[in-house]
Amino acid sequence: MNIYKSDLWNTSFWRRKTRYYTIELRQNLFGEWIVVRSWGDIRSKRGRQTEEVCESYESAALLFKEVEKRRISRNYQLVENNL
Repeated sequence: MNIYKSDLWNTSFWRRKTRYYTIELRQNLFGEWIVVRSWGDIRSKRGRQTEEVCESYESAALLFKEVEKRRISRNYQLVENNL
């Protein structure tokens, strides 16, 4: 039986000019922790998405923070963050 801990899920939406970047920390249907990254151009509605399965919540949270640091270093502005 899978135990979902939705109170630990997190989402951040970043933007730079016409570019967007979204990061999600959540669980999949099997209860595994995943980091979902989506990015693209707002004008063309085109983009990509990747999902990375992590060993634990701690490793997923660390990856989430690393991606946030990278967005800041590339001059993205945080638009929305659900803590």
